[in-house]
Amino acid sequence: MIRLSQVSFTYPGASQPALRDLTLEIAQGSFVAIAGSNGSGKSSLVKTFTGIIPHAIQGTLLGTVMVAGHDVARASIATMARHVGYVCQDFENQLLKPRVDDDVAFGPLNLGCQDHQARALRALDAVGATALAGRIVWELSGGEQHLVALAGALALDPGVLVIDEPAAQLDPAHAHRVYQLLAELRRARGTTIVVIEHHAELIVEHCDSLVLLDGGAVRWHRPIAEAFRRTAELRQAGLAPPVVTQVARVVAQQAGVIDAMLPLRIAEASATLEPRAPEAPAVPLAPVATADRSVLVELEHVALTLATLQGAPRRVLDGVSLRIARGERVALIGANGAGKSSLVRLLTGLSRPGAGRIRLAGHDIAHTPPERLADHIAWVPQDPQRMFLEATIAEDVALYFGGRGIADAHLRVQRVLQDFGLAELAQRNGRLVSGGQMRRAALAIAAAIAPMLVLLDEPTASLDAAQRAAITTLIARLGADTTVIIASHDMELVANWATRVVVLAAGRIIADTTPDAFFADATALAQSGVVAPEAVRLAAALGIRPVPRDLVGLAARLRWRGAAAAAHHCGAST
Repeated sequence: MIRLSQVSFTYPGASQPALRDLTLEIAQGSFVAIAGSNGSGKSSLVKTFTGIIPHAIQGTLLGTVMVAGHDVARASIATMARHVGYVCQDFENQLLKPRVDDDVAFGPLNLGCQDHQARALRALDAVGATALAGRIVWELSGGEQHLVALAGALALDPGVLVIDEPAAQLDPAHAHRVYQLLAELRRARGTTIVVIEHHAELIVEHCDSLVLLDGGAVRWHRPIAEAFRRTAELRQAGLAPPVVTQVARVVAQQAGVIDAMLPLRIAEASATLEPRAPEAPAVPLAPVATADRSVLVELEHVALTLATLQGAPRRVLDGVSLRIARGERVALIGANGAGKSSLVRLLTGLSRPGAGRIRLAGHDIAHTPPERLADHIAWVPQDPQRMFLEATIAEDVALYFGGRGIADAHLRVQRVLQDFGLAELAQRNGRLVSGGQMRRAALAIAAAIAPMLVLLDEPTASLDAAQRAAITTLIARLGADTTVIIASHDMELVANWATRVVVLAAGRIIADTTPDAFFADATALAQSGVVAPEAVRLAAALGIRPVPRDLVGLAARLRWRGAAAAAHHCGAST
């Protein structure tokens, strides 16, 4: 179905090729994941499947790319569109029509399909987005737009479906649903599925094989069980093994078990792991106490209603009241469209609520001049490219200090660049570096002003495991006195970083508690549409309560059942 032979590709003006002498074969009807560190060539590779490379991006392509019997270099993009459905990393750029249902029907209509409207409705239903039909595309959240882009690709009924980061900007429940949908397409229609993915749990649950890229070349292409035995190589490429495998590895080492086959999936864990002690009482779902610290942010009955281009105005936030103390680490979570990004934007002062009041350090944000808010609030939006206005990262970090008469501004800029590991990138354009470097630079810009309040919207989206860990570490460096509020679908980040979880659903707060208490409450999880982190689900499957916050703590609550049982399971060696 897909065959590449000695393929190299160099972007216009680049000194080094993005793809190097790459040979790869993907069989019809297979489900393949492509992984590698940021900048390894993953997105460039899948663009060759669609004809975007070399027809839309006209660099230098060498070698042969064959997809569905077509030589991509000779076939037009229109021809390839009949065979390959594609959702790119910048999926917003694929949304061309104002109305959701018209956008999803756009591809089939262009190909002359008489049933284009029926195809669009079926595709929206398949991704769980029927309610979005008729909505205006740019009024949707980022996650909702991603579902629309995916539906547009599905509406073409392609023989090959390529998705760059299927889980990006989706809440965990939708991410799992999308993967289940892809698996069903593969079973029912024989669709060849190719995904670029950084989340090991999704890969091992659904994919047949893993392609590991390194420096624009294929390092190897192996079946999943075999691939995840090569732990060191995966970590080097920014892909951590599944949490269940990491925990089992620690338990095996503690038991002196060497070269055991470790489980990859939660369903396999009970054959190798068992709890050391009886189940502890569940943690009650209780509000977080903030009375012992001064309140920095206060929301009183905040409501936000947005006008729509058609139909009635849409209520985004409905009576939100919240008090956040200095130094808290707060995670805003909830399903796509729950109101997280809207709430974050209100806290910046760039938007104003339709009702209610928001105070920062006792001052009403609505009556505070924007330049004064800029001295105390730093905001990094979902798309970090919006942070870069100047020609270099150093100039962007220094931008805040311009005209403020700060004597040691130069030293502060240099210190921030050093602290965030940006010294070597200081003279690079922030819009032209890798995703992980871009997010690091955006955080540096935010940290430069030494704010009271830092607001981060999806700071770890589309990053590999190593980059996610690095960004989490940098967020922790923002200071004990800095209040940080993160809107995120990354439940590993929420579980390991946050001191408090505020859960939104349909614009209302449905839970305000600690991560441990929230993830232990099945009812709250079901109401929120959130899927608990793998460690939490592993602990629940093995009867461990409460769930330890770190993997070593979880491993300490478990013991090894025995090497004989483990031998029956495929997994990663120690």
